[in-house]
Amino acid sequence: MGAIDVLIDVPDFISSRSWLIQLTRIFNRVESVGVNRTSLGRAPRFEPVRLGIDLDGVVANFTQGWMDFYNGQHGTALTFADSQNWQDLLTLTHFNTMTEFWRWAARLAGHTVFWHLRPFPDAVESLRALADEGHSVVILTSRPAMGRDDTHDWVKRHRIPAAEVHFLEHKWMVPCQVYLDDAPHLLPDLVRLRDDASVCRYVRPWNRPVDGAIDIHDWGEFRDLVAGLTVSASR
Repeated sequence: MGAIDVLIDVPDFISSRSWLIQLTRIFNRVESVGVNRTSLGRAPRFEPVRLGIDLDGVVANFTQGWMDFYNGQHGTALTFADSQNWQDLLTLTHFNTMTEFWRWAARLAGHTVFWHLRPFPDAVESLRALADEGHSVVILTSRPAMGRDDTHDWVKRHRIPAAEVHFLEHKWMVPCQVYLDDAPHLLPDLVRLRDDASVCRYVRPWNRPVDGAIDIHDWGEFRDLVAGLTVSASR
């Protein structure tokens, strides 16, 4: 049964000598329809959730990171805006295969490329705020094995409040209530195989809308979405 509205004529109510009887009848009416009187006026109960967060393209600026090294070594002037497709690692460079690219990216100034990446604006701050609110930040990344140590170090150096860090291609295997990713080949599987979760596409030039996914354009929008979901789930 849905909620009811209790209407009170304030002047008559106050002037009545039987105000206590009227008040008792009002609360009895509320109880008779199954509404918990102690919940009247109470703020919605907060329900923390598990947030499955991708790193590259979402938290870490992988694109500009590798471009900076490539520009320095090859005299190019690539910028983030030049990347419009998922395969630009090859189409914008001289590499013929991803194996060649990863071999190069594994040895850059004493580390893999992942160690050197800069976070996107507001990404780290938003993750800290979400963790402070009680949510669990679960990092889900498909980075290759050669970048695992540098990834753990990067997360620690930037003080990202990660409750878990997972390296895997099939991100749907890690249960979360909310997923945030930019990979065009992973989002459809998340929507299909995690139909009980809210799957968010971080909008980038290299991905396209996915049926069933929620478009996110910045971290403020993501925080608002999580806030709305957690309140809705608690009702």
